[in-house]
Amino acid sequence: MILQIQKHIKKATFILIIFIFFLSFDVYAQEEGKCEEALLRCLIDAVSSLPSFSSFYTHIIYCLGGYVFCIKYLNK
Repeated sequence: MILQIQKHIKKATFILIIFIFFLSFDVYAQEEGKCEEALLRCLIDAVSSLPSFSSFYTHIIYCLGGYVFCIKYLNK
């Protein structure tokens, strides 16, 4: 039983590594304005957690952190 779980974990890890590898190629194909578009989508998603203000503020901070990262490192 444990050997079967270990085989599945190895397969899942391999598939995840391949998936992340292909996602990293998408960063280089980024167009202008993608950071602003991603920020807008993230902020719209933050509104869904509005009854809980602490979750809302945490989500906004998360969005702004992602936007700063995008501008600083991905838009060169």
